[in-house]
Amino acid sequence: MNKASGAIRYINKTYQDLPNRDFGKYRYLQIEGFPETIELFIGKESGDFKPDLEKIDELKVGEEVTVYYSDGINSENDGIQRLVQYIDRGREPVFKKGSWDKTLGFIVAASGGLILVGLFVLRKFGKI
Repeated sequence: MNKASGAIRYINKTYQDLPNRDFGKYRYLQIEGFPETIELFIGKESGDFKPDLEKIDELKVGEEVTVYYSDGINSENDGIQRLVQYIDRGREPVFKKGSWDKTLGFIVAASGGLILVGLFVLRKFGKI
């Protein structure tokens, strides 16, 4: 995991033409010395993969924060960092990404296991 620290120079619900969906569920930050604009999903409605902790709207321009993010391939190469895991203001956490990726991983693994069991049973009884 990588980290970057600096003062907030931009914070808003929009950035250029973003978001293009789910208006109000995103926040955009720019940190001094960090080359990408940070996009955070903060949806709070039922069914949203909301963050475990979210106090982004308490942040102000000029405040010092530390952003912890993962490396990843940005398929759009649009200068937007979408893999932020945590944001701290001093020693106070203000954002912690939700565990939707763990939930999705569990669903995929369980589905794959059920398919394998089903194929084994069908093969055992000569159906395939």
